[in-house]
Amino acid sequence: MSLIKYELTENSGFTMEFSVSKEVYDKAELAAYKKTVKNINVPGFRKGKAPKAIIEKMYGKGVFYEEAINLSFSEYYFEILDKEKSIEPIDRPEIDIEKLDEKTVTMVAIVPVKPEVKIGAYKGLTFKKNTYRVKVDDVKAELTRLQERNSR
Repeated sequence: MSLIKYELTENSGFTMEFSVSKEVYDKAELAAYKKTVKNINVPGFRKGKAPKAIIEKMYGKGVFYEEAINLSFSEYYFEILDKEKSIEPIDRPEIDIEKLDEKTVTMVAIVPVKPEVKIGAYKGLTFKKNTYRVKVDDVKAELTRLQERNSR
């Protein structure tokens, strides 16, 4: 994997663009096949024993893409986070495929991070305390209202 660029965005996000070699992606796609083939039924084959080519022909070429992307991304995602100690993700990243060709797979991940908080001047602030005077008649009126509401 090679990290192309990364930057903090203004909306409390961290954007990273990186590329994964086709060999690494193919291994991840094979691992995705092995992981998901157990749940796929193909007529003429026992459950979990259908070849990859048959499954791709039946469900489409991209049937394993999402799982392969998640596997190849998760490998390198934590390495990047370890290098950048200042980044504290608060949610799962949103991954987008920029380019998928014979040599590389280029991905962009947007990770929501803790926002940077700047505290302004808070010392020396003054405020006016509101005081309320409760009259005996107000208390009696409220008690009478509650008695009437709760009576049968």
